[in-house]
Amino acid sequence: MGTEIRSLRSTRGWTSAGTSEYRSVTRAAVITRVVKPILYFAAILPLAWLAFALLTGLVMGDEVKFMQHVTGDTVLTCLMLTLTVTPLRRLTGWNEIIRLRRLIGLTAFWYACLHLSTYLVFDQSLSIEEILKDIAKHPWVLVGFTAFLCLVPLAITSTSGWVRRLGGKRWQRLHPVGVRGRSCRRAPLLLAGQERRSGAPGQRGRVVGPAG
Repeated sequence: MGTEIRSLRSTRGWTSAGTSEYRSVTRAAVITRVVKPILYFAAILPLAWLAFALLTGLVMGDEVKFMQHVTGDTVLTCLMLTLTVTPLRRLTGWNEIIRLRRLIGLTAFWYACLHLSTYLVFDQSLSIEEILKDIAKHPWVLVGFTAFLCLVPLAITSTSGWVRRLGGKRWQRLHPVGVRGRSCRRAPLLLAGQERRSGAPGQRGRVVGPAG
């Protein structure tokens, strides 16, 4: 009788463990096969829209400002999404969701690179003198540079290889810098939301809609 009870208990434990493992595998499969492809597709949409609008002449006004708005707003959106990953994981119990944070964070970083490039190349013509003058005149530009520098070490050390090199504790000590970097998350919007200095107010880039 005692043997039968122990056998029943062990069977229940094995079944419970098996069910938990099956759920974990199923969730991981959903993340890998469904959610990640959707995020990859969503990541290229702002760039595709930007290229389409510029190449087809839909942008009226300041094209540089339009590029800064699209890239800056994308950075802001991605950083806000990274902040929701941990609360969402705690609410749902889906620990596998944490795998999405790296993808979203890297998307934010690459669009931040594009955002910075539009400022340096198209807005300031790679002129160090003009950039320094602009920083002196508009302090929020320096905030934007600082926010970008906060993102650089996070992007570089986001790979599994760097986690192994640094070790879990040191890696976690480094990545809370992301909290400070995200505290500067307004910087891209500040850069994008200002009128281009070389243009007249009201000439911000906008997309022409159908005449109504």
